[in-house]
Amino acid sequence: MTKTTTMNLDQLNIIDPCETPYSFEYIDENDKPTGIMLSVVGSQSKDLMKWMSSEINARRRKDAMQEKRGKTVDIQTLEDDIDFSIESAACRLKGWSGITQEWTPENALKLCTINPVVRTQIVEQSNILGNFTVKK
Repeated sequence: MTKTTTMNLDQLNIIDPCETPYSFEYIDENDKPTGIMLSVVGSQSKDLMKWMSSEINARRRKDAMQEKRGKTVDIQTLEDDIDFSIESAACRLKGWSGITQEWTPENALKLCTINPVVRTQIVEQSNILGNFTVKK
């Protein structure tokens, strides 16, 4: 028989904890620890969701306007999708240590552009909701 527990809605909130950055060590392409610590927000972060909605809505509005004018709708290219994934990773990255340049949104975008291994780890860690909800 399943144990019955009661929880209030605040205890079920996953959105708010995703706002607090989680830090993890970047593991390089040879599976070696680097000492570089990256801080990311969760995939359900309000700011990230707002950015993603804005980007996707802008694409849809552009397509709708082209359709309305009787023009051929531009096909989203693979390059467009790659750019979106790079920007999505950069938006999740909120700080670092162990990199000589200071963290800025521009430097976060540069890092995510030049290093797909970092980009993948940022998104993976951001998607693990337990990183943000499990009490330490």
